[in-house]
Amino acid sequence: MPSVIKSLFIGVIDANFDAEYIVNAFYCLDIATISRVTLIPFYRKKEKFQRAYIDVLEWHPTESAYNFIARLKDTGREARIVHNQDDWWVVEVNKNLMITSNKRTAKFTTINYLAIEDTKEFVVLPWILSSVYAQ
Repeated sequence: MPSVIKSLFIGVIDANFDAEYIVNAFYCLDIATISRVTLIPFYRKKEKFQRAYIDVLEWHPTESAYNFIARLKDTGREARIVHNQDDWWVVEVNKNLMITSNKRTAKFTTINYLAIEDTKEFVVLPWILSSVYAQ
């Protein structure tokens, strides 16, 4: 599904959600495959939260993905990911595109190596992904 939106931003996420949960939420809702998530912690009234910067590897060719992209592009409407019954996040287009690849935020960034096909960093378990055992 062609789209110019390659990065998303979620302004407030509870601290108990991790990058893997976010990646799985987008994937299981059949919206997108996520390649990278940067979770920057912050405090509001002594309570810990996170800001999420999310890189999209590919949008899924589904109606739910199409509708989600349409909401992201329409500034008059709110785009939400309902990740657990009554729990949802407001999602926006990320305007700070370099944050997920910035060296200063690297310790807050999780890379989804299972989604990246051509990586030099992930060579340990390629046989798991392809069902061909290493010799």
